[in-house]
Amino acid sequence: MPTTTASPVTLPGTVQQRVAAAAARAGVPVCFQSDPGQGKTATITAWLSAWGYQAEILSPANREPADFLGQMVLTQDGTTGHAPLSWAKRLTQTTRHAAVLLDEANLGAEDTMKALHRVLEEKVVGDLPLPKNTAMICTINPPSNATGAVELPAAVANRMLHLQWDMDFDAWAAGLVGGFDTADVPTLDSLAPGGSTDDLRREALMVSMFLRQKPELRNACPDTMAQAAGPWPSYRSWTKMVQVLAWLHVSDVDARLAAINGLVGEGAGRSYREFCRTQRLLDPHAALADPSIVDWKNTEPDVLWSLGLAVSALADEDTTGKVRTAGLALAAAGAKAGYTDNGWFIARRLLLNMPAGYKVPAQARREFAERFVAAGILAAA
Repeated sequence: MPTTTASPVTLPGTVQQRVAAAAARAGVPVCFQSDPGQGKTATITAWLSAWGYQAEILSPANREPADFLGQMVLTQDGTTGHAPLSWAKRLTQTTRHAAVLLDEANLGAEDTMKALHRVLEEKVVGDLPLPKNTAMICTINPPSNATGAVELPAAVANRMLHLQWDMDFDAWAAGLVGGFDTADVPTLDSLAPGGSTDDLRREALMVSMFLRQKPELRNACPDTMAQAAGPWPSYRSWTKMVQVLAWLHVSDVDARLAAINGLVGEGAGRSYREFCRTQRLLDPHAALADPSIVDWKNTEPDVLWSLGLAVSALADEDTTGKVRTAGLALAAAGAKAGYTDNGWFIARRLLLNMPAGYKVPAQARREFAERFVAAGILAAA
């Protein structure tokens, strides 16, 4: 399971380095908060440089909405558009990875915050798309000790992974003595080694199964501005959580904990971790290879539901049709064992995106004949 026990594997760097690296690779914005003077901007800039990023450092406090939307201009075809901004244009032209560091972001005016919505979420500046996985990192100081600082608006806060900044004293002391430009920063690949399709699917299936059981946690925007300025569960933040967790090592318990709490909050995060501790996923590859390993009688319905999602996704990725055929054999095995509803869920998903000319195996046609007719797909099959 993704969040249960630690492995003896040695993990590089610090927890916040590993979470920041995973978020950067996933394209999920990160918000670091601490008191002023804790080295956030300088340290993060050094990380980004070591990881191969070209970073544009912007201070929303000194920017207007047009600095993120672009100035309105009349185009050559007589329509209006937005002139590309120099900082955004540099990121689209760089040969390195692209990154935006919004320094002291909660000092920005309300209109400037609104202008950041599309930049943070869609990586679009005016009419100019930034590179797809542009890293977005914000630093903020608490409103209680930063003149002019405000709580982040809920719509901005929910777009980000929130982490409390913890300055590594040993790294600071070494830099103080030997020079901060000589700091040893672990590589991006070592900090965030995942990101495969299987990694993403594993995390997505677990979250989907959890939210199927916990509909009240699909969206739970807090009632107060102060609480909404931090992490809280929404469809968006659960999606971002899946994307970040997929890049972290499966045994990195501390970093996974920080990422979960930093995106959906401690309450929802605690509930999710307990769910992961007690649940298990079936390996879709193994089930497709040998349907007999599936214990249809004793396996929880939600686990079978997640297996159906996984098999369907694998079938859609396979251009030969072999996985779809194996999936229908698995579904037919479930029906033959007396669990027709569970088997039909898998079969129906496999038939939704059935390619033209695909011939449904005879075994599946026999086991689900009545449902094929009811669904109106027997003739097409």
